[in-house]
Amino acid sequence: MKSNFPKKTSKKQALSEDEYLRLLMEDPHKFIESHQLLIERTAYYFLKRGFISAQEVGDLIQSVNEKLLTDRLRKMQRQYNSSVKLRVYFTRIVYHLCLEILRSKRKEKRILVDSEFVEQTEGASQGILTNLIIEEEINRLHLILRLSFEEKAKLEIVLKLINHLPLNERDVKRYCPNLEAKEVHSLLERVNKDCIKLNNKEIFKRCNLLFNYCEHKNSTGDAVRKWLEPRINELLRLLNNRENPQDAAQYSKETLNILVRKYFEKKEEKNSNFD
Repeated sequence: MKSNFPKKTSKKQALSEDEYLRLLMEDPHKFIESHQLLIERTAYYFLKRGFISAQEVGDLIQSVNEKLLTDRLRKMQRQYNSSVKLRVYFTRIVYHLCLEILRSKRKEKRILVDSEFVEQTEGASQGILTNLIIEEEINRLHLILRLSFEEKAKLEIVLKLINHLPLNERDVKRYCPNLEAKEVHSLLERVNKDCIKLNNKEIFKRCNLLFNYCEHKNSTGDAVRKWLEPRINELLRLLNNRENPQDAAQYSKETLNILVRKYFEKKEEKNSNFD
C-alpha cells in the first residue's frame, strides 16, 4: 500500500503547544504530517522488537495515518481537554493504534522489554512511548503474580527485600492477616533494619525470620532461597512466553528486578490498591 505521507521526515523545530492544538482543530492533515517522525519511531519500535518485518513498517505507518484521519482525530478534537500535554496524549493514541492494528492481524501477543527500555524513562516522545511500554509490562507482571501464584503475598515480600525495598505494614498483613499491630511493628523493625546494605544470604535470613514467626516453623534462610528459585524461573517463563521468542528481547533475572522495582513503585503510588 502506497503511503500518502513521507517515508522519512526531516527534523524540524517543534511547534508550540498552542500551534499543535490549532493544527489539530483546524487542519488535521497537517497535524498528522507534523507528527510523522513520532509515528515512524513508534512503528520502528515494533520492528525492533520483532513484531513486524521491515517490509511491514510502511503498511503499519499508513494504517495508523488512515485510522487517525478517518476517526481517531475527530475523537481527539472532542475529547482532548489539556489535562496532559497534547504530544503525550497523541503519543499514547499512536502507540495504542499500533497495538490495535497488530492485534487485529494476530501479530502482537505480548510486549516485552529489555533493560534498555525498562531503565529509560526520560526524553521527548521516545520517553513517552517507553513509559507506556513500561506501564503495560507492569500490568502484565501484576496479572501474572495475581493469577499464577497462590502465595503471592509471600513472594512479593521476598521480591521486595531482594531488591532492597523495605516492607510496610500492608505487606505483612496481606501475608499474615492475623498478626496484631505490635507484632507487625516489631517484625518490621527487625526485618527492615539496614535492608539496603544486606546481601542476598542475609536477606533470606530476614525473610525466614518473618516466615518462621508466621508459619510457626524453624527452617533456615537457605530454605527461602530454594523456595524462591523455581518461582523466579516460573515468572521468567511466563513473562517471556510468546510465539516467536527469538524475535524480541527476553527478560533475565537482572531486567526482572528492574521491572519488579517499578511494579512496587506503582503499588506505592496507588496506595496499595494494585492488588
